[in-house]
Amino acid sequence: MRTEQKLFAVAILTAIVLVGISAYFFMFVQALHQKEHVTRETLESMSKEQLIDYILLKQAEGGPKTGYYVLPVAVFLSAIVGVFVSYRLLSRSEKAQDVARVNAHVLLQLLKDDERKVVEKLLEHGGEIRQYELVRMTDLGKVKVHRVLKSLEDRGVVDIEKIGKVNNVRLRLEIYDALRGGAANNTG
Repeated sequence: MRTEQKLFAVAILTAIVLVGISAYFFMFVQALHQKEHVTRETLESMSKEQLIDYILLKQAEGGPKTGYYVLPVAVFLSAIVGVFVSYRLLSRSEKAQDVARVNAHVLLQLLKDDERKVVEKLLEHGGEIRQYELVRMTDLGKVKVHRVLKSLEDRGVVDIEKIGKVNNVRLRLEIYDALRGGAANNTG
């Protein structure tokens, strides 16, 4: 199950839980109002002043408050809106990932063979590696790796950070994410 689908499932479960809690609260309030019901015998045993006080008190209280009816409806509607919004956002996220995969595929097709080797080694090592390791892994030689990296850096594919006498090569984050998504899609 993909992350988007998991998030959508969590949103739906949250909506169901919220509706359940509000329904329980609504039934609890209704039960409280029913428990306050006074029997006929109790009313007959009251004095005239007590009866008038009781009637005035009940009129002042009114029936169940409007908020008791509005709460479950508001929670239900907000849960529905939340699920709808999360669904829309997730579908946009899916479309963006699909575009990134296509762009990554196009990028790999536009690279020369030597550049593709370097990018593939970077992908294998989490998007970051030392330049001397690339020389050893690709069998291209120091000068060739340097030229390939300079070309990739000029086009915005990699960033090169000098640390003392060693160059640290890193795929740009958006390219790394797109290529990893594309590679996972192609192999799966």
